[in-house]
Amino acid sequence: MILDIRTKVILLLFANYLLFKRVFNIYEWITIIFISVLFVLAKRLKKACVYFMIFVVLFLIEHHLIKIHYANFSAFFSMLSIGGRLLFTCFYSGSYLFTTTKTGEMLSGLRKWKIPISLLLVIVVMQRFIPLVKQNYVQIKNSLLLKGEFLKFYNIILHPITYYEKITIPLLLSLARAGNELVIATTTKGITLGKQTTNYLDVKMKLLDYATLIFLAVLVVMIESGFKL
Repeated sequence: MILDIRTKVILLLFANYLLFKRVFNIYEWITIIFISVLFVLAKRLKKACVYFMIFVVLFLIEHHLIKIHYANFSAFFSMLSIGGRLLFTCFYSGSYLFTTTKTGEMLSGLRKWKIPISLLLVIVVMQRFIPLVKQNYVQIKNSLLLKGEFLKFYNIILHPITYYEKITIPLLLSLARAGNELVIATTTKGITLGKQTTNYLDVKMKLLDYATLIFLAVLVVMIESGFKL
């Protein structure tokens, strides 16, 4: 059971609202647990467990390890925990949006919001483009291993600039070529025509979507009213 793309976007906006309001109390935990439940409903149990454990670690660092008496370590852990928790909710909800949404669903849903074609094209290309980064990185890394370069991790530590050069330059060239191909493919589908198109996939709001919207609205009202749980 997966939310509609429009509900996912609203959930992402709510996460940014929490970032803007600097919410670090029980509302943050409620949001994290709620997104984890959505991941489970979308049959992404492993990803939900990993993200939730990362958040728990950040929470423990801030409330326990941050009290270390060494100034340098305390400052580092403070930056890690506070900065990580500020951005974590946005990253978590964004990950749910992109990992559980197909390109066709995103196009069909955002078109109902009358999103400008130029912005819609950027969003669609970005959704297809992000997974290519990891895929191309793995391919370049495997090619270096086949050549007998950087076989051990300590080789990367001893020669970081060389490793960075051998990874970054091919990666940028590959991603630039892939980006052009994605733009051409998206344009070929007629997205940029500016005319009414036929949708083979018609997305609709379901009971879970309405329940989510009501739940988020209640949280916003409670936060704005200063209600403490």
